[in-house]
Amino acid sequence: MHISSTQAVPDTADTPRHVAVIMDGNGRWAKERGLPRRAGHQAGTENIRTVIERFAQHRVPYLTLYAFSTENWSRDPDEVGGLLRLLEEMIRRETATWARIMSQVPNSRFYLKCKQLRDERVRGLVRAGFAAAGIAPGVAAGPAT
Repeated sequence: MHISSTQAVPDTADTPRHVAVIMDGNGRWAKERGLPRRAGHQAGTENIRTVIERFAQHRVPYLTLYAFSTENWSRDPDEVGGLLRLLEEMIRRETATWARIMSQVPNSRFYLKCKQLRDERVRGLVRAGFAAAGIAPGVAAGPAT
């Protein structure tokens, strides 16, 4: 058993092969702290690298991150636009780093599930990030199901 900063993590034999993370509650987190919702969404994106690092550290080979749910489309249009811009910024800034982190886990796959990734321009950002890291596109991103 290994101890992480937040909880005990089982040895590799007990480690799950696939974990899915739903990014939810960032707006509530901000509200509890008297911050605008955008601050919560920003904090959520900044935490993604840590999440990926922890799963790679514990050799979880498959990680799916759900970043933009269909329910998000029913929000205020300004908030939706802000979320999509934040998602694009995050993809531009972090994809190469995510690919490098996940490449430490043999035969690993990282899936970023987001309805917006049906947009070819955004998918291109993901592919470019992996290419910049020198990682073959075995690490995938795709639309939410």
